[in-house]
Amino acid sequence: MMDDVIYRYKPSESIKNGIQMFLKANATLSLKDNWKKYKTEQKDAIDREIRILNNMNYCKNPYNKIYKTMFYYFNTMKKKKDPENKNLTTKKKTQRSKKYLKTCMYFNAFISNHIIIDLKGCGLKPSVAYTDFEKKYKSQILDETNRLRKEYNIEPLRIEERIKKTYKNQYYYLGKSSKQL
Repeated sequence: MMDDVIYRYKPSESIKNGIQMFLKANATLSLKDNWKKYKTEQKDAIDREIRILNNMNYCKNPYNKIYKTMFYYFNTMKKKKDPENKNLTTKKKTQRSKKYLKTCMYFNAFISNHIIIDLKGCGLKPSVAYTDFEKKYKSQILDETNRLRKEYNIEPLRIEERIKKTYKNQYYYLGKSSKQL
């Protein structure tokens, strides 16, 4: 008798409305507390729903079925109150990334030359190597800072961070590829 098997239970309108009203009235309680309170306060509605389930030849625990209904409406109402709390299947809003500051290829050549020629075999840490680069190529760094400030209209501190990051990336990349640093 495949017709008697319940694959998807649709609760009666009276129990759905009762659960929704109850959850609205007791919004501050947790789901477990709501369920305990609902079972004691709404015994007649639960008994009526159990009779409906039994008439449909439902053989599993009817309390679990009603609890799952309450769980569904509890989560649905929670999402309506807090629109940021969406189900896991929805994508998170992507953050806008910072505007990328592209350094000039001539400036990148100064960085590469310093790393390959000046520091050949020194084995310095990138931070120490960058300090040496700042001393030797002060005017080129200043020129690049001015160019980036004009082109991107941003503060010098961010430009300095970008140049430092570019240097360290080049140091890592060249050190990996040549295995000489």
